[in-house]
Amino acid sequence: MDATDFSANRHSANVYTAIKYTDLYFKDGNIVLLAGMSYFLVHQGLLSRHSEVLDQLIRTMDNSLVLEGRPVLTLPDLSPDITHFLKAIYDGISFLTYDSQGFPTLSSVLCMLTKYKVHHLRDDILHALSASWPTTLAQWDARETSMTAKDGTYKPLDSLPHPIQIIRLAREIDYPPLLPSAMYDLSRTTPRQVAFGVESPITDRYVGLTYTDLLTVLKGRERASRFLSTFIVDELEGRQPSRSCLHRKDTCRIAFEAIMFELLRDIGGIISNLTSDPLYAMSEAEKMHIRDDPLGSEAPSMKPCETCRREFAVAFYIHGVDMDLQDSTVNAQVEAFHEPHDGRVRSSDSDSDISDGQNDELPEVQDADSGLEELVEDNEEDSSRFEAIQKIEQLALKFLEQLVDSQRDARVDAVVNSSPAAIGFRSKYHKLELHLADRQKTSSEGIRCIRYPLKRRGASLKPFAQILRVMDFAHQALVDNVSLTKRDMYYKDVPLFKVQGTVDRLVDDLAVTLDLERADLKIRAASKGLLSGTGLTIHLLGGETIYINDLEGTLIPTGETIERFELVGNISWILVVEKEAVFQTLCRFQFASHPSLPGPGLIITGKGYPDVATRQLVKTLSDNLPTQ
Repeated sequence: MDATDFSANRHSANVYTAIKYTDLYFKDGNIVLLAGMSYFLVHQGLLSRHSEVLDQLIRTMDNSLVLEGRPVLTLPDLSPDITHFLKAIYDGISFLTYDSQGFPTLSSVLCMLTKYKVHHLRDDILHALSASWPTTLAQWDARETSMTAKDGTYKPLDSLPHPIQIIRLAREIDYPPLLPSAMYDLSRTTPRQVAFGVESPITDRYVGLTYTDLLTVLKGRERASRFLSTFIVDELEGRQPSRSCLHRKDTCRIAFEAIMFELLRDIGGIISNLTSDPLYAMSEAEKMHIRDDPLGSEAPSMKPCETCRREFAVAFYIHGVDMDLQDSTVNAQVEAFHEPHDGRVRSSDSDSDISDGQNDELPEVQDADSGLEELVEDNEEDSSRFEAIQKIEQLALKFLEQLVDSQRDARVDAVVNSSPAAIGFRSKYHKLELHLADRQKTSSEGIRCIRYPLKRRGASLKPFAQILRVMDFAHQALVDNVSLTKRDMYYKDVPLFKVQGTVDRLVDDLAVTLDLERADLKIRAASKGLLSGTGLTIHLLGGETIYINDLEGTLIPTGETIERFELVGNISWILVVEKEAVFQTLCRFQFASHPSLPGPGLIITGKGYPDVATRQLVKTLSDNLPTQ
């Protein structure tokens, strides 16, 4: 590096010495960036293109300060941070690594990209970082699987940055999606490890969480421990074999006792070093049924019979649903999204205190549901969507509770059907019932009940499978906030539904049962109607714009996706035709704008019996266009 003297006035007594950073010094550069006592000769146009903040600073900077004949822009950042930032601007982000060793550079680049609003590079880095700190359960399972050896032993990936570092970074760059997985990962360690912090690779000093984040993690850990203890007491401690147990004596009971002992060892951190992880513990409890016994040949077997294993699997699933619906574990981490965060964590990792020092008192911690309620109140659409999700989950949970009660008192089908005692045992079955609204009013109560088993021959569980499949489709569409057509639902499981009419009927039944509109379930009828002509533009809620032309038909969008209509000319008439063949012929001759007609118009076809979207369009045009 070279040292250069410069000042606004060469004859002034105030002369500064700056060091040229040769790796980012371009002879054809037209602007000098000064950070600390290092300067970089770079290109003004490139900076302005990537960063709106730098563009504004360049437009308003004082041109009186000159170095090497170029104007100087002074930045209040450290020289290493500007170095990493400019390297990302010029060379891309391929030089970054996402392990613990590369985290200081990664953190520096992310903070600078956030500060100067270089959105595309910031988004690319966060997308790659989310692979190790995901936001969905499926991605979390994939992450954990990669850390599990073939023999089932959990081996943490030491190369990842410490969760505390990720939490501090998420706060610094204001990116909450990193928080749930980082806080959940941290909650699996001991309280001492959580509170003590982690040694900074930059300063060699320990850095920790703010009081707010610390209490959030500890609260989540407490709820996770409570959930695990409840699961073990309810489903493992003193668990008796099924009445249809295929083993003799107490083989299955001893197997469940051995599984409970192994889980207690894991929870205590003796084997897995995970002191509070309900997801891991419950998964291990299920896998132990089929895994080779890790305690040796003299230890009790952990493999119960198939009948007992299936009963336990049902209970395992119900507890998993409870954990999700009752907010007993994970929402303590999501709570961090909505709690007020006192103080910002500095990107330099130089703050070694757990608190930001602004308030010595412990801040009030909100309930886990309060943040979610505030989010719902902020957006009416999200509120209705959340309500629909809750109603579907409550209906599914009622059915699953019946299923568990039935399984506990009934034999597994394979055993029952082959047992001489099956005739007398069927009377002990708990009936499965699902109540749906009766839209056809075939009963006086207005309720249609699906039951199993029935006394008549040919009874089937297919009606349950069909309605649960429809509920699954609707739930996924609501969670993803993506609309789904009834036609799509049918083709996703043709063997189950057989005909399209089954889906149509069940969708409407479900909507009425939940006291919702079909659109509230994010389910719509497939569009098939066509529109041709001139003078009309359709603007959609997603930001797209549909321009109608007279040469070909345009698919009519569904009403719930339309934001507004725009008249860009006169519409003198509207022609509705039944058959698509006639419609295509008229389009081929550009009938909508034919000079022999009194003016331009629109041609609409429903291609036979019109769908809902076509009928809605015709009704909207009829109500809003002038009669003459």
